[in-house]
Order: sequence, then structure tokens, then C-alpha cells
Amino acid sequence: MSAGFVFQRENAGKLLQEIDSFSNNKLKLRIELQELLELTAYNSKFDEFENLIFTAKYIQGLMRVVKNAIENPEISNLKQIQADLSQNIEKFYQQLRDVIANSDESLKYRYEKDFLELSSESFARLNSLMLDLEWTKMYFNSLKRVN
Repeated sequence: MSAGFVFQRENAGKLLQEIDSFSNNKLKLRIELQELLELTAYNSKFDEFENLIFTAKYIQGLMRVVKNAIENPEISNLKQIQADLSQNIEKFYQQLRDVIANSDESLKYRYEKDFLELSSESFARLNSLMLDLEWTKMYFNSLKRVN
């Protein structure tokens, strides 16, 4: 798979501003998103980042389906959806580790602690990060429609 986008590390801040503007200032973890953008550009991990933002968007969609399914008992395949959600969260963990693999040890430690530990606080932060990455995916998708 070839990334549909390429950007320079020094443009990560500008790109972050464009994504934040696109989201109507809904980004929650701007610093972490900028770090991921910079790491992606610095290490030329565009394919890995594209996979990460795709999976984040997919997970957010599944989470909305699960929420609606809980409220709507007519949805019959909830167990299958939950299994797909669990599998994709594991996939996301690995994709995030792939994107940060070449970073310094302190950043890797912080991401493991903040996003990848098995705790409710970590999962809440992970969900916020996935929401920001979903906005990133939607932003890149909007650029494809314009071009």
C-alpha cells in the first residue's frame, strides 16, 4: 500500500493547524498528534501512519455501532461487532508501536504509559487519540476529493 500523502517534518505544525481547523477545533491531544506527524515524516512512515489513521477511523465507527446496538436491541450481530472491535484495537496498538518505534525511549515509554496500558485512564486517552486520528483521516480524505 502506498501512502496517499507525504509531508515534511517541518510542516507538521502547519498540518496540525489545518487538521484542527478542519475539525472545528475539536482535537484533544494536539501535542501527541503533532509528535506522530513529526515522527511519521522524520522516519518516512507514511504507510504506517495511513494504516494507523484508517484503523482509528474504523474503530471509532465500530464504537458508534456498539453504542447504538446497546440502545437498539434489534441489532443481532453485536457479539461479532465486539469481536471485530477488540481485534482492531489490538491492531491499532501494534500500528501505534510501529509509528513510534524509531523514537527516543522517553517518548516510547510515555506512549506505552499514556495509551497502551490496560487501565481506564489509558483507554480514555487512547480513545481521545483515536478521535484525533479519525479527524486526521477525514482531513486527508477531504484533500483527495478536492484534487
